[in-house]
Amino acid sequence: MIMLFSPSESKRSGGTGAFRESCDSLMGGWSIREGLAEAYEQVLNEGSVEERKTLVGWEDEEKIDALPKRLLEAPVLPAIDRYDGVGYQYLDVGSLAEGDRAYLVERLVIFSNLLGPVRGGEMIPETKLKQRAVFNGVNVAKWYRERTSEVLNELSGEQPVLDLRAGAYKSFYVPRGQIIECAFLKGGRSVNHWSKAYRGLVARRFAQVRPETVGEVIEMEIEGLRQIEVDRGGEKVVITYEAID
Repeated sequence: MIMLFSPSESKRSGGTGAFRESCDSLMGGWSIREGLAEAYEQVLNEGSVEERKTLVGWEDEEKIDALPKRLLEAPVLPAIDRYDGVGYQYLDVGSLAEGDRAYLVERLVIFSNLLGPVRGGEMIPETKLKQRAVFNGVNVAKWYRERTSEVLNELSGEQPVLDLRAGAYKSFYVPRGQIIECAFLKGGRSVNHWSKAYRGLVARRFAQVRPETVGEVIEMEIEGLRQIEVDRGGEKVVITYEAID
């Protein structure tokens, strides 16, 4: 089973080596990303202040200036180490057992705003593209949906897919088979920001249990969450959890 996950705005800088050494290993290859990367670099290097702010979604010019301007020359980190937003802090890869991390390296798929779907262990540079971006005349989500869905279908095989992505990333890829999603409540009400943290807790448990069926996902006991409902509607299963104080 594979697990689909959102990226985070917060990322670790730096790394080792250069992206040119690992870019061809990305799902679907570098060729489908090269044009987008070049357009992104052109704005960062030659665009006006406002164009650069619009591209990355930041107002801080110093932060924008610190971003790598030549991706193929930029240092890289594994995707699961590059991102360090709330969801990744609760996933807490650094404290997982070696086997659990190895599982995420292969079975976690993160949807980068610029690079599209990448496995947890793929080596990527630091990038920053605004969510739901349309630039250089390209709708990024549609671009990757058309070019990487087949390889993602091959990766998922006939097993269900655990989809922990935020809504903005669901248009990058629509799984062909059964989908498992999670909803989160606190005090009986839906949560927004803290759903990132709870997705991180589910992802952590996923790495430890390594389920292969819908039933095994439903049976997972997750620290900090209490399962209160399972909706088995057609091809989609939605598991609702209540956050425990």
